[in-house]
Amino acid sequence: MVYDLRLERAQGRGELQLRGHKRLHQTAQSSSWTDLTTLYVEVRERADGPLLAQGIATLTLDDLLKQLTTLKMEAVTPLARQVQDHLPGLMDTIHLLYLEQFAGFFGMTVFQAYGGLLSCLNDFPGKALPQWAGRALKAPAPEQHRVPLDDGFSIRLTRYRGTKGPVILAPGFSIRASSFATDTVDENLVEALCREGYDVWLLDYRGSIDSGSPLQPYTISDIARHDWPAAVRHVLDQTGRPDLQVIAHCVGSMTLLMALLDGMPGVRSVIASQLTLHPITNWLNDLKSELGVSRLLQERPEFDGHVDFVPGDSDFDRQLDAVLWGVPVPEGEACKNPVCRRLFAIMGPSYRHDQLNHATHTALSRMVGPVSLRPFDQLSLIMQKGHVVDPLGHERYLTPERARHLALPIHFIAGARNQLFLPETSLRTLAWLRGHNDPGLYTRQLFKDYAHMDLFIGKNAATEVYPQLIKVLNRHP
Repeated sequence: MVYDLRLERAQGRGELQLRGHKRLHQTAQSSSWTDLTTLYVEVRERADGPLLAQGIATLTLDDLLKQLTTLKMEAVTPLARQVQDHLPGLMDTIHLLYLEQFAGFFGMTVFQAYGGLLSCLNDFPGKALPQWAGRALKAPAPEQHRVPLDDGFSIRLTRYRGTKGPVILAPGFSIRASSFATDTVDENLVEALCREGYDVWLLDYRGSIDSGSPLQPYTISDIARHDWPAAVRHVLDQTGRPDLQVIAHCVGSMTLLMALLDGMPGVRSVIASQLTLHPITNWLNDLKSELGVSRLLQERPEFDGHVDFVPGDSDFDRQLDAVLWGVPVPEGEACKNPVCRRLFAIMGPSYRHDQLNHATHTALSRMVGPVSLRPFDQLSLIMQKGHVVDPLGHERYLTPERARHLALPIHFIAGARNQLFLPETSLRTLAWLRGHNDPGLYTRQLFKDYAHMDLFIGKNAATEVYPQLIKVLNRHP
């Protein structure tokens, strides 16, 4: 909660600028009263002037009651002064209306922070999103390429032209590739790569609503068998290059590695983020896999074969959000954004809230969309086995013969605080690959303060993550 006030000095000695903020921790260990009555304050001669004073202001209940009696509205314009002089009753009414507006604004802010389930059901982030003006990207104009696939699905590639070789960016499951170009941070990954001159291609495979694919059943193997080869062929055809580099995240990373195991050509080097060939997840995801939750949801007609991470306004949406409110989340990650609740309950802890700025947290609904429930069947099998298998659970991928197809530079990255797919996930794949191919081909980097998706959309990713990714890409020009 932020305060930005102009203070008028006594005896006409000019104005001061007061800026303050309250930290609404909203955790089980914090006190809402303490949060709301503790203000961290700075006072300056003007907005950009020298600091005159700073401190912490606190209120007792007596202080608060006394403060409420001091609120008054001054008549500062000629018209307002005439109304005050000639129609004092009307001025009193106007005064009360402004006090009600202030009380309503303050009360709604408190309700959004501490309203619990009712706040979540109101979806305040979703209502605030249309007010976000955004900004122009520091990148070439995007070019859209829709590529139909031979099984009735399609992919979409978005190109930001550059003079260096092509790089495909592939997101996680249900995530729009445009999240790599989010305008809610000072610099996104697309802008960072374009600044380096790379020819950037965002891939929306069938797990993204922006792919143009129908919400029909498919498998994780279908992404590896159809989507990835079509994407790589199209980029190489359009650029005239013999090969390309890839940064792939989560399911995008795992399916890329599966496609390469199948012998897909054209990839020179890979940065594989978080999810690899040997996933290790949290206890809740393991439980959901053992219980067959994805199959149970597919049998429910309300879901119509898919799940949406952006809430609608139907009774079923509200019922679903009310149920998911009770799903446990890691300490410090509870919030009132229903998109977060859905992502954390269905997928798992997808980011650390501390790593997201307010604009990104509000805009999460622009980054996700509905997905078919059928792919979760194969994901459940993979979780139970501890490594990639085909849709029937057969050992199709991890053979010594296929391991030779991954004899190329692969750099694994993981968030040290990832509780969706634990960092050991990439360690196991690293060990498996080094046991079959030249160990020098494979490297790994851990980012200590990051979890999962925040590695790409975090508020400090531009300085803490992107330079490391660019350094790896530059090794294989």
